[in-house]
Amino acid sequence: MDLTLAAFADGVGRLMPRMLRGLLAREQNALSQGRLTVPQLSILDYVAGAGHCTMGAIAAVFNMKPPTVTGTVDRLVKMGLLRRGHAETDRRTVVAAATPKGRRILAGYHGERRRTVAQMFDGVTPPDRTRFLRTMRLAVERIEVVPTVRAAGVTRRGRAGSLAIAAGLLSWAAAAVEPGSNAVHRYSLEACLRRGLERSVAVQNAGRDRATAEAIIGQTRAQILPELKAKADYLRRDELDAFDFGGERMEFGRLDNYNGSLGVSQLLYNGGSVQAALRAAKSYRDRTERAEARIRETLVRDITVAFHTVLFLEEAVRVQSDAVEQLRKFADQAEEKFRKGATAEFDALSARVRLANEMPPLAAARRELGVARAAFRNLARLDEESYALDGALAYTRVDVDSAAARADGLRERHELEEQRKTVELREADVRVEKGGYAPTVRVHGSYLGKNPESFAATEAGWDWGWQAGLTVEWNLFDGLLRESRLQEKALALATARADYEELERTIAVEVEQACLQLGEAAEAVESSRQTVALAEKNLEIAKARFDAGLSTYLEFTDTNLAVRRARLQWSAALRDHLSASARLAYATGKTRMPALEEEP
Repeated sequence: MDLTLAAFADGVGRLMPRMLRGLLAREQNALSQGRLTVPQLSILDYVAGAGHCTMGAIAAVFNMKPPTVTGTVDRLVKMGLLRRGHAETDRRTVVAAATPKGRRILAGYHGERRRTVAQMFDGVTPPDRTRFLRTMRLAVERIEVVPTVRAAGVTRRGRAGSLAIAAGLLSWAAAAVEPGSNAVHRYSLEACLRRGLERSVAVQNAGRDRATAEAIIGQTRAQILPELKAKADYLRRDELDAFDFGGERMEFGRLDNYNGSLGVSQLLYNGGSVQAALRAAKSYRDRTERAEARIRETLVRDITVAFHTVLFLEEAVRVQSDAVEQLRKFADQAEEKFRKGATAEFDALSARVRLANEMPPLAAARRELGVARAAFRNLARLDEESYALDGALAYTRVDVDSAAARADGLRERHELEEQRKTVELREADVRVEKGGYAPTVRVHGSYLGKNPESFAATEAGWDWGWQAGLTVEWNLFDGLLRESRLQEKALALATARADYEELERTIAVEVEQACLQLGEAAEAVESSRQTVALAEKNLEIAKARFDAGLSTYLEFTDTNLAVRRARLQWSAALRDHLSASARLAYATGKTRMPALEEEP
């Protein structure tokens, strides 16, 4: 039965965004990874094809305002994809041209799009492919209306129209991810990892802890360096000191008194406490570095697991929505047949009941997706409330040797090295306390000058001199305070060593569990793949029976729904396998960290 134009438009409106989303999800280029927007890619492609063109030509072709074009071209220039110059015929006219880097980006994009489309239509017969391409050309010719534009001596017609259509369809696909949103930013897993690592408060605080450790090292090192001090005093007296001598009043001293000194002191010995404190500070710095690395790897693992969870839940909502749509069509057909007397009322009511039973699972799937998307947005520190994830649930077999994995975990895990540094820190604390039993020896010297106090108040000049000394200080008894502190430090050291041994056992168990989970997930992928194959074969049989009139439409619908649910189960297995891979990588200390900067 031929579709009406309205039904055809509705079908295309639902399928086209899904097809384009599928294309983007399977590609790894500047557009799918969010490094270039659709308008930027379209303008870059148009300029590269034209050779060079003015801002006015771009604005006319894409129906954009000149300030918008200028801003977009500015960003492409900063990326190194376009360059500005002057037209040969008019040096006052500014034109844009593609750089070699921009042409490489376009070549990669078009080559990858060609391969993706070829994979998508690989199972379609040549006659069907020909009809599809012919239909697309007819549609493009009907909506492609582009004026002839003379841009710096180059005349183009038609090329930008196709790009504008493609840009509109790609924007349509992106907006379809979040209904009602006009601008949806797309993020690949790499982009999410970079955003999360750059903006995570925990990572930033770990960096501050590392900087604090460096400051503590500086403070401790200062204790073994010479200490140099300069000092100056001024004293004004209200009157001079005087005494009677032979009936005559004698005054001595000065009303204005000055003195200055430059002193230096150096710690020679304190029982090794300073050296131990310096080692402790360095151990603390190494510990903070390991802690920062651990926090980063934990965040990468959590973002990776949450990313694939959102992808799976999006697929679950699509499958459930398709099931509801299919049952709604069946219910409408059943009611239509009932009104015509071609079926019993029981069949119509049964169809409505089946449809109603599928609505709560759909609502639950949407609610779960909404919660997961909100949690992921917070975890990856995304600014946009409406966003789309570019990725796919794919299976890559991973062969794991549990013994080698356990050895990797015990050798590479940052937690273990972090605890080892904690043990070193506690050992240094004990040495610092033991140093308190020894004397402290310090040498000091100074050079002093002052205006002289003499009986001749008019005498001029300063008196200068130097002095040096050695100070020995030994705390012989402090009420057993030092013994109590030493006992406290020794207990803290014993605790740290016990925690280290316990952490070794915990990591070994964690690696073993991760290996088992990965193996279980791999088996689930294989079994669910076989289930999908059986369900698809069953669907072929059901379709043949339905076409031959040997079964009802309800039976065919049930079989089709079984295929969708089998594929959903397979997607769940893929999600579990990807999550298990991320957890095993973390458990063995092999987490792959993303590059913090990525060129377009």
